[in-house]
Amino acid sequence: MSSPLASNDLDTPLDLTGSIDGLGNGADTDIDKEDRRAIAAAIEAAKPTADGPAAIAWANPLSGNTGTVTTINADGGVSGCLAFRTTANTIHGVRAYDGTACRDAFSALSVITLARTRS
Repeated sequence: MSSPLASNDLDTPLDLTGSIDGLGNGADTDIDKEDRRAIAAAIEAAKPTADGPAAIAWANPLSGNTGTVTTINADGGVSGCLAFRTTANTIHGVRAYDGTACRDAFSALSVITLARTRS
């Protein structure tokens, strides 16, 4: 709620910022950086082609999280990157995520985006 301009209403709070959504990207809390490394390593080891393999399992022994990469699109829209879909079995349950993995400066595959699948 805010006070109109040129108003003498001093009882109305001057909160002009509104509310900020605190949920953020669920993947950021569910899948940590070590999980993302495990996903990238599994994709790298599978050496995907344009058709991609049917399924690639990944596991992070540190977090206990596991999953399966089910779709890899070598034509991810960005040169040298792969679009993929993975499941993740975490403490929060089993969920699906869409992601992008690209080569870093050292030519290692790295997950750069990951978000819960909207479907």
